[in-house]
Amino acid sequence: MEFRVLCDVVPCNKKAKVGPNGKPNGKGMCSMHYQRSLKNGSPYVVWIPTVGCSVDGCEEKHYGNGLCNKHYMRVWKNGTIETLIKIPGHEDPSYDTMHKRVMRSRGKASQYSCVDCGEQAYHWSYNHQGEIERSGPGVGSQKKYIFTYSTNIEDYDPRCVPCHKQFDLEVALVT
Repeated sequence: MEFRVLCDVVPCNKKAKVGPNGKPNGKGMCSMHYQRSLKNGSPYVVWIPTVGCSVDGCEEKHYGNGLCNKHYMRVWKNGTIETLIKIPGHEDPSYDTMHKRVMRSRGKASQYSCVDCGEQAYHWSYNHQGEIERSGPGVGSQKKYIFTYSTNIEDYDPRCVPCHKQFDLEVALVT
């Protein structure tokens, strides 16, 4: 006899997530509420889309990170929502370009120990001590996020994945 286990989130009456052995494995929640709790920290938090651009005076529709397409692309290319005049011969390297330059100059981060815990490092991490900071989107699946970076290769430290995440989280909480 198969019994039906319902989601613990009130007033949901969907079937709770169960494993191959038939026992609940989604902390007593249906798939939707379980995914919400993983993504947002609570099964009750629902993502609310941004309606328009957050730049004062701009009434264009939202594209990403609270910005319209025009302002998002400016941040992506220039690190600011302002229009910049490009001077030929003076480049403004992107987040991805700087990480490639650090690796080319200093080698792979995995050749070093993590500056925080001493374990093997895997990432070059911006230490947020650069005189001039830039911001721009990451690469690949991280392209939807805006990151702060430096154009000085000495402003990067080797870190293991857990320490890198913790370091970036602490910096984000301070700023």
